[in-house]
Amino acid sequence: MNHCTCIGQKGLIGLLIWGTGTLVSGVAYGQVVTDGDLLLRQTQGVLMQRAPAIDPRQQNAGGQLIAAPENTPLNFDDQAQLNNRRAVQSTNQRVGVVEAGVGRAQEDDPFAPVGIQIGSLRLTSFVKQSVGVNTNQQSSANGDSGMITFTEVNAELRSQWRLHELGINLNGEYENFLNDEVDDSPAVEIDGSLRLDLADGFAATIGGNYGLENEAANSTSLTATTVNQPVVNSFGGYLQLERTGYRFGLRLRGSIDRTQYADAKLSDGSVFSQADRDRTTFGISSRVSYQTGLAYNPFVQAAYSSSVFDSQIDRNGQRRDSETYELRGGIVFDISEKISGEFSIGYAVQEFVDPGLAALAGLVVDANLNWSPQRDTNVALTLGSDIGGSTAANDSGAVTYNGELAITRRIRSDLELNSNVGLAYTNYEGLNRIDTTFTAGLGIEYWLNRTLSFTADAGYESLESSQPDNSYDGATFMLGVKVQR
Repeated sequence: MNHCTCIGQKGLIGLLIWGTGTLVSGVAYGQVVTDGDLLLRQTQGVLMQRAPAIDPRQQNAGGQLIAAPENTPLNFDDQAQLNNRRAVQSTNQRVGVVEAGVGRAQEDDPFAPVGIQIGSLRLTSFVKQSVGVNTNQQSSANGDSGMITFTEVNAELRSQWRLHELGINLNGEYENFLNDEVDDSPAVEIDGSLRLDLADGFAATIGGNYGLENEAANSTSLTATTVNQPVVNSFGGYLQLERTGYRFGLRLRGSIDRTQYADAKLSDGSVFSQADRDRTTFGISSRVSYQTGLAYNPFVQAAYSSSVFDSQIDRNGQRRDSETYELRGGIVFDISEKISGEFSIGYAVQEFVDPGLAALAGLVVDANLNWSPQRDTNVALTLGSDIGGSTAANDSGAVTYNGELAITRRIRSDLELNSNVGLAYTNYEGLNRIDTTFTAGLGIEYWLNRTLSFTADAGYESLESSQPDNSYDGATFMLGVKVQR
């Protein structure tokens, strides 16, 4: 990409981030906003009531509220209080789908975890142990079948405060292959965030995360002589400032993420260092949204990130430092208590310091749709995209698109069916390779009581590659028991 194009991309993103300061100055002149039965209009800097309403500032001698006369001016302190109340209401809405005329909400689930109350915090957790068969333990063209055990542990801590919110979630998994020739697969994911509700519709959020997992056996960054799946550690944090409750909304976010790779073991017994893949990524993004007052609210978002590797030169003598630019537009929709979600589409470009590495570029699409067509039935559709780097010689990386459809159905209060299908498309531009992955799953869970349940799951995965040696398929069948609190 030439120099002029780079300057244009940076200028566009900078203009968007700079311009957000003028877009969120409050309610626009002549704008009409609603809050319950209260209808306000800003006219020449003063908020006026269009219809008789109850003014909480006026009380009679007995302390009862009395109606304010029409056109009573409200000062801007009142406007801030209104916006703060509206923001609090939006973050404390009841979660769950209610069928019209039925009157039973999701949170009334008789088999939901009881949890443990710790002051104003609530802790829920579960442990699930499964045993079964995997027909392709190596996820390779000639993989072996064998017995496996799978352990999953989850704990979630949530605040129950009127203002502010704290959330911490921990999930751990361990897949044990009873075949000694296959490495066990651990996975850990921890994330937490603290949101502070500030004045005038602002909220500040600070968060962090940690992840541990084995690198995929078919990773293009591993050599053919690698006999293990090295562990990958990732951790990071972010700071976000958001303003809601106004016609124009604003979100600014800065983040730092770190990725480290363990050594690889080779077939000759030697160890190969992967320190040249360790990197730190700095990112910043800005989103401006417009509240239409209807069920659909559009937004535009710009993002920039810079990846800096610990080693200036990698194993192939190339420099992997890069900069990524992204611009997208989308819409957030909340049609009713039965259907809501978000959709966005845009374009991203990743440029490398090394002139021998071609830039990665492509459309980016992200979406999530949650739909409850009837009581006890939930449908979730997700779409995603990613531009990821590589360390293979002369390979810039890959552009991946993926989607998943998941359906859950509560047949009875103590019996639930779940199913999912997924599809992923990955284009390794520098390797002349395209992979298409299909996944499907079906499961059932039966609750004996509020603490104990039994599960049965079946899964299938198929990878078709333009390089036939990398194609494979396999199935998994598991029976398990789950204990929750």
